Amino acid sequence: MAKTRQVVGEQAEADGESGESTGDEVTVASAVQRVLIKQSPYLDAFHEHLPVRLTIDSGATGNMMKASCATQLGCYHYGSTQSAHQADGSSLLKVLGEIRTHFQRDGHNLYFEGLVVEDLDSDILAGIPFMEKNDVSIRPAKHQICLGDDVYRYGTYHTSTDRHAVRRAHVLRAPAKSTVWPGDYIELDLPPDLCDVDGELAVEPHIDALRDQAGTHQWPAPTLLRGVSGKIRVPNLTNVPQLVQKSHQLCRVRATYVPPIRDATVLADPPRPVSTTRSSLSSDLVALDPDDIMPSDVKDKFRALHREFDEVFDPQFKGYNGAVGPFQAKVNMGPVQPLNARAGSHSTPGSATRTSGTV
Repeated sequence: MAKTRQVVGEQAEADGESGESTGDEVTVASAVQRVLIKQSPYLDAFHEHLPVRLTIDSGATGNMMKASCATQLGCYHYGSTQSAHQADGSSLLKVLGEIRTHFQRDGHNLYFEGLVVEDLDSDILAGIPFMEKNDVSIRPAKHQICLGDDVYRYGTYHTSTDRHAVRRAHVLRAPAKSTVWPGDYIELDLPPDLCDVDGELAVEPHIDALRDQAGTHQWPAPTLLRGVSGKIRVPNLTNVPQLVQKSHQLCRVRATYVPPIRDATVLADPPRPVSTTRSSLSSDLVALDPDDIMPSDVKDKFRALHREFDEVFDPQFKGYNGAVGPFQAKVNMGPVQPLNARAGSHSTPGSATRTSGTV
């Protein structure tokens, strides 16, 4: 039952010392530096709407569940007088009781009966009793678990090329018209590219669902769910029934990922020192070539020109100083007089004279 997580061997010393030759052939066993470790087989299933992972252990003589996992699943455990030991035969496990429940996957109803222990390496350990009761067999060489006539693969085989820079959100539709009562759930099919994702999926309500639920509780609420065999179960955690129409756009789902951890001590560009002294020239506050695309000699010419006419950039600029004389504009009036002039005059439009004014 006890599983080895890490085994580190001591590196064989090669001192170069050689013993005396006796003439007889001597066979020296190679020093093992590292023992091969493989992942234990596991089977993902549902308990109501919660996804669980059952670790299959063909060497365990009983089934066990961690106490914290039983509390999370809401399973009641009864008292028990049995005891449990680890694989060494001497280390005792603290037994809190026994439990009987069912798990579901692809139409299979998996019966589980085991002990609830205080501490366990896995949340759920499915041993020989579970395998015999539910017709479960394993093929570690093929990374396969046989559940009756159905064969499932375990383990992840994603490569770096499977991680797309653009992560699309898929819209999930209701398979049929139904009413999801409080505490119940609805099962939705995942798109093909999310069926093999061994991780959490981000679920958020679709805009159509929010429009239909104006003034009521938001459902489904944004959450993280884990898919099992290409399906997710969305629970109704509100206190009102939810009527779902067939093919209704219920929610959007997308894969999540863990961003790589970067060393915060290494900075790409050192921070530029900030000057605390205020410049006496107003033109120095002008951002000259912020994209740094001009040659340095051209920027020097622009900077010299700005400083020559520094008063233009002064925030207290007073306006035109009359250095080249007054500004004048000549306006030519047409034969039609303004309305006020025509109201007080008895002259005809043909007798109007052309006037000009100077401003």
